[in-house]
Amino acid sequence: MIVGAVAFFVVAAAGALWRAKPSRAIRWARSNPWRFAVLPALACAAVALVLSVVTGGGIIDPVLSGLWHGGITFGLVGAAGVLSKSKKQQGA
Repeated sequence: MIVGAVAFFVVAAAGALWRAKPSRAIRWARSNPWRFAVLPALACAAVALVLSVVTGGGIIDPVLSGLWHGGITFGLVGAAGVLSKSKKQQGA
């Protein structure tokens, strides 16, 4: 269930970065991929924390789960941003 949240946030953020007609915000995100990756990571960590608490994980395990899933999301979205940045520079 939580892996689905990670997949959702990564696909949504990478899809925004790789769209054909960029807006001003997307151009900023492409030039700052790791700063852009913070928001999807925080959102995923919050969703993972809530889902873990609701499914009966106590307190410590959900916090660790949120941090772990947020970190994975941060890494994947940041890597997608770096790849989209290099892809756009090669095409120019």
